[in-house]
Amino acid sequence: SLKSYMKALIEHVGDKKAHAGAAQVYELQDNKPKAIDEWSTYIRMDCCSEFSNNVAKVKIKALQDAAAKPG
Repeated sequence: SLKSYMKALIEHVGDKKAHAGAAQVYELQDNKPKAIDEWSTYIRMDCCSEFSNNVAKVKIKALQDAAAKPG
């Protein structure tokens, strides 16, 4: 749940996995701005990994595209 990830973010500030988890929860809640923010934080912490390139950056692009669509 989001509460668990938020607790992890507070207790383990440098844990990039907590940001990825929070991003996924925000996606499920259809909270695109917060999901983009959490994915962006993940990328800042882990800019060039395979996961950043193949998952996080792809998710951000999809969320931005979805947010730009009317309706």
